[in-house]
Amino acid sequence: MDCNSCPNQCPELNQDNLPAWELWATVQTQWRTDMGQLVGLDYNALYLVAESLNIRMTPGNLQRIKSLETAQIQSSRKKD
Repeated sequence: MDCNSCPNQCPELNQDNLPAWELWATVQTQWRTDMGQLVGLDYNALYLVAESLNIRMTPGNLQRIKSLETAQIQSSRKKD
């Protein structure tokens, strides 16, 4: 099957979202949990990782990360 016609193909990433997506992918080991459930990202670690990747934590990037975080928490709780 041609990947370009696959119905499960990921949408093209808007260039404005690329820094937040790179940061998001890198901090997936930085979750805080309580009794096995996701609570939220460790924001101290998030900012350190952003700094090490030279990603500016602008209000827009923070909002992007928070939106992804909220979606991940909601998704994980639906599975339980």
